[in-house]
Amino acid sequence: METSTTLRPDWRGPAAALGLLVFRLHLGFVMVEAGLPKLETSDWFTQQVADLGFTFPSPVMWAWLAAWGELAGGLMLMLGLGTRWAAAQLAFQFFVISFMWYDKPEFFTGMYVQQEMFWGFVLLVGTGAGRWSVDAWLRGRAWAIWPRRTLSPKAIATATVVLLSATALAGSAVAGCVSDHLRSDLTIEPGKQFLLGGSQRGAFKVAAKNKGKVAVEIKEQLSSGAFLNKATLKPGQSGVIRFAAGSAAVLLNPSTSPARMDLTVTGDNGNLRMQSEVLPARGQATATPRLTGGDLSDVLALWQGTLKYVDYRTNNTVTLNTSVRGEMTRPEQLLLRFDFEEPSKKHVTSVDTLRLSSDGSRVRWDEMDYTVQAKEWLPNQTLRLVLQGQGQDDNRPATIRTTVLLSPKQFNLKKEVRYEASAPFVQRNQFELSR
Repeated sequence: METSTTLRPDWRGPAAALGLLVFRLHLGFVMVEAGLPKLETSDWFTQQVADLGFTFPSPVMWAWLAAWGELAGGLMLMLGLGTRWAAAQLAFQFFVISFMWYDKPEFFTGMYVQQEMFWGFVLLVGTGAGRWSVDAWLRGRAWAIWPRRTLSPKAIATATVVLLSATALAGSAVAGCVSDHLRSDLTIEPGKQFLLGGSQRGAFKVAAKNKGKVAVEIKEQLSSGAFLNKATLKPGQSGVIRFAAGSAAVLLNPSTSPARMDLTVTGDNGNLRMQSEVLPARGQATATPRLTGGDLSDVLALWQGTLKYVDYRTNNTVTLNTSVRGEMTRPEQLLLRFDFEEPSKKHVTSVDTLRLSSDGSRVRWDEMDYTVQAKEWLPNQTLRLVLQGQGQDDNRPATIRTTVLLSPKQFNLKKEVRYEASAPFVQRNQFELSR
C-alpha cells in the first residue's frame, strides 16, 4: 500500500517540475502581454480601476500599480524568482476582478478565464516554482540560508493567506469608504445646461431620474473637449451613466419649461465642479464618432441567446442556440468566442477578433475594415453602434453594415448587406443575447 511518504517523490519528480515550469511560463507570458500595454496612459483602464472604488489617492496610481504588478509579476513567474510573492499579488488582482467587480460580471458566473487565472496563482502560492527555477537555484546558497530558514514554506504560505485576506478586506473597505454618494434634486432652467465634473481625477457614475415634464439630454464632455451622446431621459425615465476621469456630465434642457432631475452621484465625487450655463447655439459641429475599449467593457461576460441567419441555399431563416464570451486581451483588442449549437446538437466554435484604430474611428473585424458611422448612448446604459465597410457576402462584393446594441444585460448584433449603392440594405443575420 502506497503512503503519502512514497507518493511525495513523484510529486517533486521531473514530471511535476516540468509541469510547473510550463505552467509558470504560460501564466507569466500572459501577464507580461497583459501588463505591457497598460503602462501607457489609458482612460479605459483607469476608469475600470475607479469603478471598482480605488480612487484614493488617485485611480491613476492604482492603475499604474496594477499594470506594473502584472508585468513584473509575469516576469518573476517566468523566471521562478520570488514566485510565491509574485503569485500572491497577482492572485489578489484577479480576486478583485473575478469576485469584487459587482456591476459586471455577476459573482461566479461571468469571468471564467479570470477565475481560472486566480486559482492558477493560488496554486503557485501553495506549490512554489518547482525545481527548475531561480528560487530553486538560490535555495541552499550560503548567503540565502537566513531568508530560507526564516521564511519557511509554511511561513510563506501562512503570510500569503493573511496578506490576501487583509488586502481583500482593505479593498472592500477602500471601496466602501470612497463610495459615499452625493444626492441632488436639480432644476434646470429652460434653454440652459448643467455641468457636473470635469476636474476630478477619478471616474464617477450618475444615477438620474427625470421627475419633470420635459426630456433632458445627457452628454459626456471629454477632457479633450469632445462630446459624446450618453442618453435622453424622458419624463419618468431613469438610468445609470458612467463618466471617465476628467470628463464632465452635461445635462441639457432645450425646452421652454423647467426640467427636474433627481441625481445620485457615486465614485470620485469629492471635487466635482458644478455650474449652470446657457445652451450653446444649435447647429455647431458635433464630434466624430469615436469608439474606445471602455465603451465595450460590458461585452466582457458570458452571453446566452440565439443566432438567426438566412441560409443562402434555401433562403430560409435558421435559428441556432448560441453562447458568446467576450475577452479584452488588449486596450484596443476584443475577442468574441462563439459556441453554436446546430440542429444535430453538434457544437461549432469560432473566434472573432476586433481591433480598434488608435483614433477610435475604425474597427478591423477579423479581415474586414469598418468605419464607425454612429455612436449613441440610449437610456439604461445602452450603447448603439453602427459600423459600415466594404466586403464580401455570398461571394459577391457588398456594403456591409453591422449594428450593435450593448448594455449590462443585453448584447445584440445585426448584419445587413447591399450589393448596389442605390439598393436598400437586406438583413442577413442577427444575434440576440442576454445574461
